[in-house]
Amino acid sequence: MQHSVNRVLGLVAWYLAVSSWGFVPLHHYHVQTTQNIRTPSNDLFRLKIHDAKMNDQLPTGTSNSPDQYNQVIEKENIPEIIGLKEVDDHLDDFTAMWTKVGMISYIISMCVALPIALLPLYLSYNMGMITKKDMEYSSLEAGEMCARTLLTMIPFVNLKVSGDGDDKEPEPSIWVLNHTSMLDAFMLLAADQKLRGKHKRPIKFVYWKGLEANPVTKILFQMCGFIPVQMEGNAAGVLNNYDAACFRQLLKDAKSALEDGFDLGVLPEGQLNPHPELGLQQPLYSGAFTLAKMSHRPIRMIGMHGIHHLWNAEESLLETSVIGKDVTMKAYPGKHVFKSGDDFKDTFNTVVGHFGATGQDPPNLAELLQNES
Repeated sequence: MQHSVNRVLGLVAWYLAVSSWGFVPLHHYHVQTTQNIRTPSNDLFRLKIHDAKMNDQLPTGTSNSPDQYNQVIEKENIPEIIGLKEVDDHLDDFTAMWTKVGMISYIISMCVALPIALLPLYLSYNMGMITKKDMEYSSLEAGEMCARTLLTMIPFVNLKVSGDGDDKEPEPSIWVLNHTSMLDAFMLLAADQKLRGKHKRPIKFVYWKGLEANPVTKILFQMCGFIPVQMEGNAAGVLNNYDAACFRQLLKDAKSALEDGFDLGVLPEGQLNPHPELGLQQPLYSGAFTLAKMSHRPIRMIGMHGIHHLWNAEESLLETSVIGKDVTMKAYPGKHVFKSGDDFKDTFNTVVGHFGATGQDPPNLAELLQNES
């Protein structure tokens, strides 16, 4: 039955949701197939094994399999390495199938709704009726409204959002967040109002210009005034190779965005993380710290967990195995001024990396946030 459903979904969604939809072009990533079935439990085991190896509690040659993990734990009389909640209840085949149908329907609907919603703004700007800044403000609002409304109509995900109050006069900030799935962009649009509050400042994200190969991405990102950066296309997990010549323009665009009343959004991982259960993608990039130091703005952190259980970075949309539907997003309190790029990366890795892997805050969160405020 699952195979038949995938064939039907393929006919309906292939061009609309894969070729047209634009958070990442599929050719940008190497899709890997494996005989190991992904489950929330296996993700949890891999995280425990990784942490155990890092702490020299397990031999480095131990394979990432639940069976061998349990054997080693029992043989060596090692206690449980870390206490983590399960991602969510293991989805049965029927629930997983309909969650996937809902996700694909949502993506297709966004691909149709976004161009329609943005067209009047595009025409108004080209006719001289509104300014470029007004178009960018309104385009972001339209995109967020589409994402929220369609998620209400197609509730394929259990979305839990923890915001940081509702500051009526929010301070201009640099927002940093982890990157776990090709679904991140739409989830961010849907959750932004709860994450950053009703009185939030509009935001411009820094993104890879190659994403404009997909028309929906190009329309949305350009009309919102997002800031492109040039780099070679690569697979998830492969080091980025940036075009250094584009950085001067990036800094100029970032300065202009802040002056126009926008916040900036940066992904320090620089690409999708294929294994968020093992922590953040390495190496982290300190560009957010540079922008914050240049503009005298604080850094704010957002953590996302569970989106990769819907659409994993190493799998295509049609082939991905949906293993969970609980998604948690959190805007951390505090406005952070870091001493150095390494200081920023260490804190981001400890706080957001832990949240991305587990859906929970690190035990020493209060101390970490206090030290950097």
